[in-house]
Amino acid sequence: MHMKKFFAVALTAAAIGLAGCATSSTDSAAPAAATEPAEAALSVEDAIFERQNAMREIGAAARSLQSGGDLAALQATGRTIADAAQRFGELFPEGSGPGEGVETGASAAIWTNRAAFDQQVAALVAAAQATANAPNAQAAGAAAGGIGATCRTCHSQFRTM
Repeated sequence: MHMKKFFAVALTAAAIGLAGCATSSTDSAAPAAATEPAEAALSVEDAIFERQNAMREIGAAARSLQSGGDLAALQATGRTIADAAQRFGELFPEGSGPGEGVETGASAAIWTNRAAFDQQVAALVAAAQATANAPNAQAAGAAAGGIGATCRTCHSQFRTM
């Protein structure tokens, strides 16, 4: 008897949950992004601070890739790098470059050739995600090589220090 009551309660809860998710074609609900408060853009100082921390995090993680490791460690490192790199769009806002009187190792080329910079960031994220999702340590190691190559290419084009 208790099992029947449990299943009845569970089914009722599931039905209520699904009903709450359903909308009719006549609903004029605003998209979720419009109903949630927008995050405030980072100040120039905060963006530089955050990007330097992200670069340190990526650098430390990339150095750990050089020593290899088991699959779980390689995958975790790939996730760390991908998560940090995915924030780069917000961490290099207009006005945070060297031509703005700001002390930074970021080259002005980031802002004058943003499409190329964004391509390098996308390549880094892709290599890191490939490492994170690799099916075995050999594949993770091969994908990790793409992380190092992307870092070297990006730094040669977009870093002054």
